[in-house]
Amino acid sequence: MRPGRPVAGRGPTVGSCNSWDTRAALWILIAVGLLACAPDTRPVPLAEPDVARFGELQPWLEARCATLDCHGDPGRPLRLFSETGLRAPGTSRDAPLSSEELEDNAWSLFGVDDTPAERHLAVTKPLARSAGGVDHVGGDVWTSREDPMHRCLVGWLDETQRPESWSVDCAAARAAWSVPPESP
Repeated sequence: MRPGRPVAGRGPTVGSCNSWDTRAALWILIAVGLLACAPDTRPVPLAEPDVARFGELQPWLEARCATLDCHGDPGRPLRLFSETGLRAPGTSRDAPLSSEELEDNAWSLFGVDDTPAERHLAVTKPLARSAGGVDHVGGDVWTSREDPMHRCLVGWLDETQRPESWSVDCAAARAAWSVPPESP
């Protein structure tokens, strides 16, 4: 009998690489190996919030989003402290926000999602569907991606997307909203 030739009823001999099962297994191993070496093209999640610059966002977030019936509710995934709304335990209303409350707000906003800034839920939920947003119980906060609040938030979430006009956008957002919100 020649090596590598099957014996009737016994299948391939030891050392034989001529069977379809062996070839298929070899191709599967090669494919898996190639996939393991392929570059990771998934978006890189944001590392951590820019707590030092969160003060640029807080005034308009407080006025527009942090009311007790919206994100000033401790049960919401995005929970925001504000001077006239939800406060940290032991803090009285109308007192300036503590640095701990500001940091908690930054982490709360940042932690809603781990996708890149343009697709982050804090960016897409308040954006009108016609501009690429998703449903938001609070309605459309921004009608376009050119809104100063939208650009301010995207720039805060990802400093690589922060335009030179970022501080101007944030200042325009703060000027459009005040704390407490003005009556209509």
